[in-house]
Amino acid sequence: MIPEIRPLRPDDLQELSRFLIEGFHAPSDAAFAAPDVLGWKYLEPIHDGDEIPRSFIASEEGRIVGHVGLCPTAFEGLSLPPGGITTLHMVDWLGSRVHRALGSALMRHAHQKAKTQYVLVANERARRVTGGAGYTPTAEVTVFQKVLRIGYRWRVPGLGPGARLLRVGRDAARKVLNPGRSPQIAVELRQVREFGPEVGPILDDWQARAILTSRSPERLNHALHYPRPGMSGWLILVGEQPQGFALLNVVAQGTVRTGKLVECLVQGDDSALQHAATTALTEELRRQGADLAIGFASTPWTTEALRLSGFTPAHRLEFTLRDRERLIPPGIPIHLSPFEADYAYSS
Repeated sequence: MIPEIRPLRPDDLQELSRFLIEGFHAPSDAAFAAPDVLGWKYLEPIHDGDEIPRSFIASEEGRIVGHVGLCPTAFEGLSLPPGGITTLHMVDWLGSRVHRALGSALMRHAHQKAKTQYVLVANERARRVTGGAGYTPTAEVTVFQKVLRIGYRWRVPGLGPGARLLRVGRDAARKVLNPGRSPQIAVELRQVREFGPEVGPILDDWQARAILTSRSPERLNHALHYPRPGMSGWLILVGEQPQGFALLNVVAQGTVRTGKLVECLVQGDDSALQHAATTALTEELRRQGADLAIGFASTPWTTEALRLSGFTPAHRLEFTLRDRERLIPPGIPIHLSPFEADYAYSS
């Protein structure tokens, strides 16, 4: 018999932390499973008013034996109705080995909370699971990388002197051969503690030419509340006028500090502006002490901006969509970034 599935409560956080750390064989201090991060991720309100629960657990005799976290949002933009199409991405999905049907039951429970569901697939095992659940490969997301501090390789554990030297040499050659082009437009970055109506025209512009998940000020500000150092919000100014906005995060991964271009949206289809913004944000990540920078690209204009800024492809993710009613029209560019699910802060 499958244990009862119910929404997460504040008094479950310590037990959920234990369950996730043990189940994923994570370090005891893993940020993704820390009680304060779990509370922010699943219990801190994003919008005023009622929301669907963002975490469901299955418990047995006072111990959690299954969990699924939800990142509920909506697809918005070109050819979609006002208000968009509800969707979600599952995270921290884990079932006990004792209850083999529990993982599937948690997935089915999650699927009931939105009209569509999506996953960024990183490996063949995930592809088999999502394929069996009705997810269809829809688009490709290229993960780009730029080394900001060549010497960071000397701090990476598990490599011998020869392997480290080889990687440092490769990074140095890549930096010389692909330094990035100088932007043709001057932009200014202005840090903000929260976003407001100034992002509206920028979002309207993007929604007129692509599909993307919601970037409402409330969602952006929830990201800024992440209870670990590193997350920051920015306006991208040309002159004194906001022409874009961005989220950055610097995440410690062992001895390496990874800078993430969590989001960068600029108004209009001027590739020079996107390039200038990407270059300025990358430099800001360097200033904050990042050893390397990571960005996602699923549209031609984002790909071009990253390449012009000296980024190179590292690997690819597969955007898979479960859309039983065929609500998302095919053939329209879909903008995806580390803002999706937990990519902004996961290591």
